[in-house]
Amino acid sequence: MGIVLAGELFPVTQWAFRLYGVLHGVLTLLVFTLMLGVLLLGLTEKAATGTRWLQISLLGSQALLVAVAKLWLYPYAHPTEFMLGWLFLILWPGFRPWLGYAAILVVYCFHYANGPDAPSQLTFIIDTSQMSVFSVIVVVSLMWFVVGVAVHALAGVVAVTRELHSARNEVTRLTAAEERRKMSQLLHDQVGQSMVAIMLRTELAQRLMPTDPEGAHKEMCGVFDAAKDTLRSIRSIAHDNLGTEFERELGSAITLLEAAGVNCRLHLAVAPSGPAAEILAWTLREAATNILKHSDATVCEIVLRDEERLYHFAIRNNGAKQEAPISGGSGLIMIQERAARAGGKATLKQAGDVFTLALIVPHGPTDGEEPGASDAHQQATA
Repeated sequence: MGIVLAGELFPVTQWAFRLYGVLHGVLTLLVFTLMLGVLLLGLTEKAATGTRWLQISLLGSQALLVAVAKLWLYPYAHPTEFMLGWLFLILWPGFRPWLGYAAILVVYCFHYANGPDAPSQLTFIIDTSQMSVFSVIVVVSLMWFVVGVAVHALAGVVAVTRELHSARNEVTRLTAAEERRKMSQLLHDQVGQSMVAIMLRTELAQRLMPTDPEGAHKEMCGVFDAAKDTLRSIRSIAHDNLGTEFERELGSAITLLEAAGVNCRLHLAVAPSGPAAEILAWTLREAATNILKHSDATVCEIVLRDEERLYHFAIRNNGAKQEAPISGGSGLIMIQERAARAGGKATLKQAGDVFTLALIVPHGPTDGEEPGASDAHQQATA
């Protein structure tokens, strides 16, 4: 399109300078430059995504410039009107702009056949001396139709490029949002329980101070250890090398619950491993924190068994508050999300003052097996 415009702009300006003088030539150059500028504005994102009034304003401006060029500067058969047709093809999608472009092509051919230059205008491309006017008009029509197709394709490429750029920005935004959500979840899971442990042990040390200074000192040492664990967890989160072991989380949960006066009963038939062990560890951590926050529990039962490559994990406690919502807080929702992503399922149930958090999660794919292909995975998600 740029080559066509440059090829037309130079001879027309040269003609205007030669026949009408400097002023006319300068005005011709100015009008043609403005038409090119309006055409390029039609390719911008603001024109494509702007209001209909903006697009109509561009079309009106182009129509006015074309009228000036046709009626005053260059009244003969010259393709200035195609700039208006190209703008139609750029701004308006669908089939309708092609009807307007075809009408402009018909009008142009009519003026071309009756203009003083016909059919000599194509002599710089082909030899028209042996061609009839009709043949030349056919060639001209095909040429400008092909140019219209090229302009329409260019507008499509610009639109697709704009959509790809927008999609890339959206992917970047969603990735950043996912990282923030992941960071928030890790801080909730890791730091939340540590803060609860520090609070409970500090409170217990205060109660023991008058009667059992040695016990209070022991609890304060536990507070110090919990603070170090919290700092280590924060550093691990910052460097993205955080790992969770089920045995370690089980020991921490038992210590935390028994420090609060909760009797823990364990029924562990298997030692979990692989990705499922990490999910079970996160669940155990969140469940222990939830028991201390939302119940007056005295007994907590932890059950783990393995059936058909599915881990069945349950944490049951008494003393659940009746006013506590069964859907749980954000931590329990995160457990459900983690289980779903692993192909498992987490359920919450409360009967009287007994609250049960149950989790079913597959072991994970074995060597050579695609994730989600096992029967265990299908049973977990059924």
